[in-house]
Amino acid sequence: MLTISKTGFKVMPTISDNELAGIGLIAHNWSHLEFLLGAYVTAANNGQPYDSGRGNRASFIERARFLKEQAQAQLLPTWAKRIGSICDDALSIKTQRDQAVHGVWGSENGKTEVNQVSGGKGKQSRVIDFGKMRDFALKIDAINARILEVIISSCLEGKTEFSTGQESWKAMKKV
Repeated sequence: MLTISKTGFKVMPTISDNELAGIGLIAHNWSHLEFLLGAYVTAANNGQPYDSGRGNRASFIERARFLKEQAQAQLLPTWAKRIGSICDDALSIKTQRDQAVHGVWGSENGKTEVNQVSGGKGKQSRVIDFGKMRDFALKIDAINARILEVIISSCLEGKTEFSTGQESWKAMKKV
C-alpha cells in the first residue's frame, strides 16, 4: 500500500491512498496517450497543432477524429487501419477517464464513489475501487503500447534514422 501524507490539507478526500494513486495512474497514462496522439496529429497537420477553429485547442474528441480521418486520407491502408483502431479505442474510454479525473471522490458506508454532475442529467455516481482504477489505467497503457509499437515498427520498416511520431507518419504515408 502506498502512503500519502495528508498533513496540511484542509479538504482531503475520504478515500484510500491506493485510490488516490489509482486516480494518478489514470491521469498519468492519459497524459501519455494525449502526448503520443498529439505527435501524430501534428504530423498529420503538416507540423501544426490542430485547433478547434474557434481560437482554442481542439478537444480530445476533435483531435482523435481528425487523426483518424487524416490517417485514412494520407496513410497506407494497413497503417490507417491501425491508427483508426487506436483512435476508436481511446474514444471509447474517454468518458470513463473523464469521470475518474474530473469527478468528485468520496467514501460513504465503506464504499468509494465518484460523482459527476452533467448538464441536464443530474448527479451520476458509481462505486469504484483501486482494482477497477488499476484495470482502467492498464487499458490506457495498452493503447499507449500499441501507439509506440506503430511508431517503432513503421520507423523500422521505413528505415528512418529516429523513431518519432513525425518520422513514423512519413514512413506510413501513401506514395
